[in-house]
Order: sequence, then structure tokens, then C-alpha cells
Amino acid sequence: MHSSLTGFILDSWYTTNRSTTLFAIGKAIDGSTFGLVEKRFPLRFFIRSSDLERARTVLKQGICYWESTALTTMDLESVIAIMPFSRRSLQTLTEDLARLYVRTYEADMEFSNRILMEHGIHRLVTLEGRSLSGKLVDNRFINPSLLPAKEPIIPPLLTLVIDIETDRDASKIYAVSLVDLRGEIEEIFVVANQNLGLHVHNCKDEKDLLEKFKNRIIDIDPDIITGWNVIDFDFATLNKLFRKFHIPFVIGRTDEEAYYRKGDNWGESHISIRGRQILDGLQLVRHSLNQFEDYR
Repeated sequence: MHSSLTGFILDSWYTTNRSTTLFAIGKAIDGSTFGLVEKRFPLRFFIRSSDLERARTVLKQGICYWESTALTTMDLESVIAIMPFSRRSLQTLTEDLARLYVRTYEADMEFSNRILMEHGIHRLVTLEGRSLSGKLVDNRFINPSLLPAKEPIIPPLLTLVIDIETDRDASKIYAVSLVDLRGEIEEIFVVANQNLGLHVHNCKDEKDLLEKFKNRIIDIDPDIITGWNVIDFDFATLNKLFRKFHIPFVIGRTDEEAYYRKGDNWGESHISIRGRQILDGLQLVRHSLNQFEDYR
């Protein structure tokens, strides 16, 4: 079915396997969710045309192809577009070219951001083309027209606040609370065998709690998940416990498991949940220029 949809891109990423595929998930202004699969644009970076002969020994490894372009550097020298076949090829090429003192352009630019930028899209997008029903999103577009939205209309985004309670070393979980900013959701999942009141979901053990939490996240389908120290503590602990009980940590809008990467220092850890944005309240406050009272 051919359709047109305007919405806000919440998450975008890409994969490479001889060809490059851009994926994006977002929220439409009518409240529905959408997914984008785009396969028409190659992974790409540039070198100066004058460096081509020097670079040929690197480019002839069978891990890329190249072509002339009408683009130039800021000093008006023409450039050659280099199209690697994979992320690894991109890294290999840039490292080998650097050893030859061949300067590269846009090799460090994240592919999905580059495609959106080249189409003038700053997260608000209009998609036009054939759409299909999706499994975890309402509409799925494959190779549609990508256009910047004409009006700066932000769709209604659902924000969910989570908080977990554990023992001292975070090896055992007791409860998880879920609250949305609209005031429609106030729920607690707790390991208990007695009725603790309205909005409380009893769980027979930790594994039961994690499975019910996972199913409830998918059911609520939030656009934004937030909390206080939610990345360095809550999601770090949840990631560990989901692995401990051999439960797939799938709480996004794809079949991919959430990916958690621990940073070397506080504030450097990262959690990726496809189709959702994760905002850590503590990190946002510490990285802001505002000063707040300390009530400890």
C-alpha cells in the first residue's frame, strides 16, 4: 500500500554485508510507530583526487570500489568517493591510508546520521512510498522517499520512568517500578506472595519478575525510558540478571536484544534498545550548566 507518513525518528543504525542497510524507528504524528529500511545508499568516504595514485595499492585489496564525484574540498580540489563493503573494510582502509599520509574526509561520520543529514532531515521526517504492517511497529517502509518534514510538529512521545530495588551488591532484585509522565501508569512488580495493594504485581521469584517486567515494557511500548542513574545502575543490573536467568533481553521494537556496554568511567556506559531513547536523569543534570541545591 502506498502511503505518506510524517514523524520523529527515535533511533537509527546500520548494518553492512557487501551492501549497507540503514534502519530507523520512530513515532508518527498520529501516534503510530514506523520502521524504515533503506538499502540504496552505500557506505562512503572521500579522498582528494590528487591522492588517488598513491592510494591505489590500498584500494586494490578487494574491500571497496571507488568513483569520481562532482564534490570538492573546501579549497576546491575534486574528491574521489570510496565505498567500503563493510565497517571492518572502512576501518582497514582509513588506517592503511593514514600510513600513506592520505587524508580522508567523512570517514568518521556515522552512516545513518550522514544519510539523514544529506536529505536535510533533523529527526523530523516525511516518508512516502510502499508501506507494510510490521511485527513490532505499526508501519514498515522499504526504500521510501526521504523528505524533511514541512512543519516542526513533535508527535506525542510516551516517557516511562523505571526504578529497581536490589540487595546491597545488586546481585538480587526485589522490585521494579514503572511510572509514566502522563500519570496513567503507576505499577510495581515485586517478589512477594501476599497482596500488597493496588497497582502491585506479585511475582513468585526474580525470574518471574524479570519476565513480567519485560512483557510489560513491550506492552506499554514507550518511546523514552528514563530514571535516576538508570544506565550505570538500573540497566547495568538488569542486563546482568537477564543473562543470569537466561532470559533474552528483548525490550525494544525489534527482535534484537538490548546491548549494554560498560564504560571505563562513570557516565561513559551505554545502553542501546532499538526503537527507544534512553535518558539518564543523573547524567543529564551533571552534564548541564545548571546549579542545584544539595539536599543530602
